[in-house]
This record gives sequence, C-alpha cells and structure tokens, in this order.
Amino acid sequence: MSLHPIRPVDVGQVRVRAPQPQDTTRHSAEVPARELMTDFERTQPLTVAPDRHIDGALQDMVVGGVRSLLVVEAGEFLGLVTAADLQGEKPIQFLQSPMCSSYPCKHADVQVRDVMTPMRELIALDDATLHRTTAGEILALLQLERLSHVLVMQSAGDGARSVRGVFSCTRLERSLAEPVQTAEAKIVAFRRAG
Repeated sequence: MSLHPIRPVDVGQVRVRAPQPQDTTRHSAEVPARELMTDFERTQPLTVAPDRHIDGALQDMVVGGVRSLLVVEAGEFLGLVTAADLQGEKPIQFLQSPMCSSYPCKHADVQVRDVMTPMRELIALDDATLHRTTAGEILALLQLERLSHVLVMQSAGDGARSVRGVFSCTRLERSLAEPVQTAEAKIVAFRRAG
C-alpha cells in the first residue's frame, strides 16, 4: 500500500517534530470526529523504520510529544507502534519467543518490527465514514475495542489506499467535556485495515 500523504523517509532516520502545544478546549461528544482527528494533510506524521531499536523509538515519541509512530519502510506503511508496545509485555514476549534469533536474547535485540502492530491487524475507519461520525462515537469505538489508536484510511480514484489520519483514545478523552457511555453509545461501522 502506498502512503500518499507521507513523504518518503530515509529509513535510517526518524523525522521528529517539536511537541505541539496541547489544545485544552473541551468539546461536546457530538462534535464532528474530523475536528479531533490528527489529520496528516495538515500535520506531518511521525514515522519510524522497522529496524529502529525500541529505546530509540520511545525517545522519538518523547521528543515528538506523541504516543504512537507509523512504521514505514521505503515509503510503504507497515503498521503502528505505540508507547504501550514499547514499554509493555511485547518486548519480553519477543525475547522469550523463537522469533528472537540470537541466544541468549537481550533487550538490545528488540526492534520496532518485533513489537509493532502490523497493518493487517489494525482497525481503520474509512474516510467516507468519518463525515457522518461524531467524536463521541469514535471514543466509544476505541473504548469498546480497548484500542489506544484507530487509523483513518483514504481511498484514491485508482483504488489505492493511504493513511489520512489517526485518532488517539487519550486525546479524545481529554478533549471531550463529558464522558462517553460505551455501553449505550452508537458504534460506527469499521473494518480491519488491509
């Protein structure tokens, strides 16, 4: 899948931008979802190469003021890595798995590719669905599915799909004035990316 909004990156470098000031405006759950999406047509996404060490990727998140990075190699979108992936159980699980090729496996052996969520396992909303969706519905979806992020995919006229933006559960929770009741919330249609 080609990634149109993302410019090609040097896989040895991660492009990092300075942390952006936090928007402290509180919104109604009925605000259109698009208003609270991190839109990659307006904001350059932060990316990471799959062979980057997990400590380096975590540092990139800290410097960039984000909790997730798009994993990109040679302009191709491969998946998403979050701070929870880097700091949680995934590195330990990798070190204990047969996938770790060195023996004994050490923390220094763990790369982003070993802990990221591949594209085929990500949940993504279609850009067309976004036009009729509220921020409260997106937050309810994230809470129901126990997700930290959900991507927004955009289809081109030639059938190619690209990543248009991302929603963060944490950002939505901070931005909405009232809590969303997941059990009673109307959940939007979504599909697995890929």
